[in-house]
Amino acid sequence: MSGRVQIAAIAALVVAYVFLVQPSGDNQKAHYAPVRALADGVPHVDAQVRSPELASVDTTRFEGHLYAAKAPGLAFFTLPFFAVLNTAGV
Repeated sequence: MSGRVQIAAIAALVVAYVFLVQPSGDNQKAHYAPVRALADGVPHVDAQVRSPELASVDTTRFEGHLYAAKAPGLAFFTLPFFAVLNTAGV
């Protein structure tokens, strides 16, 4: 393969990976909010969705509290990783 073809192939790969990066939307925020809520020791996301970076329409109200409209399995699974990264200051 010539040098130009290799550079073009690498450039095409870089462009393809750049397009895979998605901005943080309601779906991502609704998955992250319960992780932060569980880290705070509560199941509801009232405090989390009040902050502008986690405001999401992907919530539901039940008995006066807001809950993320997502299954809690991913939140429970990622909670230990979040705790480690939070303790490390990341």
